[in-house]
Amino acid sequence: MFLQEELLLVSDLVEYSISFTVDRKVPLTAFSGVFVYRLFLTLVSQVDSLLAEDLHGSRKFKPISCHPVYFDSRIIKRGTLFPNRVYSTKVLILSEDVNLKFARALLDTSFENIVLPACVVKVEKIGLRISSFRQILSEAEKTVFTRGFTIVFKTPCQLGKLTYRKTPIFRLFPDPYYVLRNLYNYWNAFTETPISEDFLKWVDENIHEEKFSLVTEPVYLGEGRVTVGFTGHCAYRVRDSGREYLKALAALLFFGEWVGVGKHRSIGMGRVECKLS
Repeated sequence: MFLQEELLLVSDLVEYSISFTVDRKVPLTAFSGVFVYRLFLTLVSQVDSLLAEDLHGSRKFKPISCHPVYFDSRIIKRGTLFPNRVYSTKVLILSEDVNLKFARALLDTSFENIVLPACVVKVEKIGLRISSFRQILSEAEKTVFTRGFTIVFKTPCQLGKLTYRKTPIFRLFPDPYYVLRNLYNYWNAFTETPISEDFLKWVDENIHEEKFSLVTEPVYLGEGRVTVGFTGHCAYRVRDSGREYLKALAALLFFGEWVGVGKHRSIGMGRVECKLS
C-alpha cells in the first residue's frame, strides 16, 4: 500500500486502521490502549527518537488519539493476546510531521515486524481514513437537531476539572459543559478555524442531560498505576435553535467521534459514539 504525501499533507485528521498478529501470548497488565500507544511510540522512534520522546512528554494537547485493541469488533480491555489471532486497532494523528513519520515507519517493509518488549507484532493490513476541519464543518452545516443528542461512552472516560484545588483532579460524570469544553479546547488547539468562546456560554445555558446510564470502572495503566473512568450513555436536550451554535455543536460531536473525549486519549480512553435526535 502506498500513501501519497500530498494526500496526507492536506488532511488535518488521518486515522490508520491496523490489523496485526503477535508471535506469542501477551498478558495485558494494562488497558489495551496502552499496548497500542507503546506500539505507536515504537514506530515513531524508528524514524525520529526525539519526536517520540516529545510525544510521550507532558504535552497539554497531544496530536494523537489511540483506540484500544479489538478482536472481532469487540473491545479488549485487559486479558491476553494470543498468537494466530488477528487483532485490530486505530491511531488518529492531527500533526503533519508526526503523521508523515508514522506513515513512513508503518509502511516501510523493514519495519513489517515491530519488536516490543512483550512480543513481536506483525502488521497484516493497513487502512486509511482522512478528514479535515473544513470537511467536518461542512457536514455540520447540513445537520439538523430535532431534540438533542446522545453520547455513548464506549471506553472509560474521565473529564478534567475547572479547578485543581480539590482531589481527584477529574470528573466522572458527563456534564455537557465539561464534555463540550474538552472538545472545544482540543479543536481550537489544532485548527485554523477556531470556535468562538461564546459557544461555551451558550452550552452552559442551553444544553442539559435528560437521562443517563453510567458505571465507573478501573483503568489499569501498568507499573501498578490505576485510574478510573465511566462508560455507558447520556442523552442531552438542546433548548435553543441558534444556527451557528448548532453548527459548532454538531462539528464538535463529529470531531469527538474521531478523537475521543476527555483525558488520556492517547491510551484509548474516551472513545465515543454520538447519535443525534
